[in-house]
Amino acid sequence: MENFQDIADKMIAHKMALQVCDQNDLSRTITALLEDEHARETLATAAKGIFAGGENSLSLTTDAILDLMAKPSRLTRTP
Repeated sequence: MENFQDIADKMIAHKMALQVCDQNDLSRTITALLEDEHARETLATAAKGIFAGGENSLSLTTDAILDLMAKPSRLTRTP
């Protein structure tokens, strides 16, 4: 989570994600979630909130890239 520390911190603070310290902690956390349906549902429901409103993000990004690709590049050199 080091590359996305701000997002990770927000998700952990708002109970949207769990952070583990090592392999043993990961194993304990997975086991606990597998055994506790309510904990899984609570975590999943909270995590969905961070992505609310972002359903069109991929489409908007793709459209913007395609628009840029259709325009002549100012970086292209002419011989």
